Amino acid sequence: MHARDVVTFFGVVATSGRLRWSDTEVQSLARLRVPSDVLGPRAWLLQADATLAHARWFLASLVDTAPFEQDETLRLPHLAAQVRDAILEVDRHMPKDELLEVVEALSNIVWQEIEERRIRRRARMTQPTKDELWFASEPEPRCYLCGYKFTPAARDYFLGRSRVLPTVSLLVDFTRPRLKVRHLQIEIDHVQPVVDGGSNEIANLRLACGLCNIIKSRFGSIYDTYSWPVRHLRHPDLGWVTIPQPLWLLRVLSLRARCEYRDGCAATVETHEMFAAPWSVSGSLNPVNIKVCCSDHDPWASKRLIRPSLLA
Repeated sequence: MHARDVVTFFGVVATSGRLRWSDTEVQSLARLRVPSDVLGPRAWLLQADATLAHARWFLASLVDTAPFEQDETLRLPHLAAQVRDAILEVDRHMPKDELLEVVEALSNIVWQEIEERRIRRRARMTQPTKDELWFASEPEPRCYLCGYKFTPAARDYFLGRSRVLPTVSLLVDFTRPRLKVRHLQIEIDHVQPVVDGGSNEIANLRLACGLCNIIKSRFGSIYDTYSWPVRHLRHPDLGWVTIPQPLWLLRVLSLRARCEYRDGCAATVETHEMFAAPWSVSGSLNPVNIKVCCSDHDPWASKRLIRPSLLA
């Protein structure tokens, strides 16, 4: 760790943090470089998701797509005109050839997404589609996001062999609790959400547990949720612990998709369920401090499961 960089960084943050609604103080923070040590082992994820968020916000600042999605008489030329006018508001002296280039590129990106949202709607999945996805996932179908192994009851209900729903366990993982029947069911997830242009073709469909499908929804960035944790929990063995945002955990689990045991481990989401534990045991679970582990290398293996009533 580069001690001087970290001390200097937090010296500025500590001072500015108390004045975060001050324009001057916030601008000083904007000029501050975040040391790589502060971003932790997930620096690549934090930086990549920030890039995606900034790109999405920029495009949305140029044109609101809602009217185009609802009114199909509006076409690409209408969109391009709005994008051109928005860019000229920022830079009225941009050379015409450069303006044409950027308007064409950005308009085509936005228009493609609008068209896909217009023509693709989340269709009700037929039994043949369910059967195809299930048998393509054999011999051991699991949630493609977290590696959760589906129960026989969930399998039979999904395949239409039984109307008996799976039952909630007496103990649940306090970091990702499956508290409802739906959390245990098998659902079909669109890898690329329909609202973002994802198709209903088999190539874009995966089996997911209900919990992961709910958490993922249409989100695609770790910044799509709050930057603060859910709440505190008085754990019977660990004492007071912080419950993280579910999307933080799912984003890391699904992207890393394998056990990060320091001496090496071959377990992946295709063969094992993955769990979230802290790199630093004294710290809380957040995007900087989430380690992915299998049950064999879970430092919280004997402490993870608690009574659901403790989470009420």
